[in-house]
Amino acid sequence: MKKTFKALILTTILSLTFASAVFAGDQYENPTNDFYFQATTVSPGSGTSGYLSQGDVDWYKFTPYLTGQQRIFFFPPDSQGYYVHIYDAAQLDATGSATAIASKFIYNGHNSTNEFSFNVQGGKSYYILIAGSVNTTSPYHLGVIGQF
Repeated sequence: MKKTFKALILTTILSLTFASAVFAGDQYENPTNDFYFQATTVSPGSGTSGYLSQGDVDWYKFTPYLTGQQRIFFFPPDSQGYYVHIYDAAQLDATGSATAIASKFIYNGHNSTNEFSFNVQGGKSYYILIAGSVNTTSPYHLGVIGQF
């Protein structure tokens, strides 16, 4: 009986260890923001950083205070290219599909522009989708900066 009990305990421990390793989330996702409904909120006038692993995308959400032109700053790691797409939250369907109201491919290299702007309405929510190069050693930086 003692051997059976020890074997059962050992099997349980190994099973739990293996299961946690198999089902562990992406180590670069903290918090998880792979879908628009899991988007990380970024307040206007602030920023955040993140990493993209293989097959990864990151979603962010912001709500501008005023109506006008919203500026976004995006700085990818060296020699990396990323797509930055902006969506009107009211236009997204259940699958996260919609036509972007603004999109830009941003490459970190010489003579590249890391900033762009688009029209927004104050108090209305918008999503930012980041996709592109895999880089798990250097983060990208996103800023939801001033309006004009």
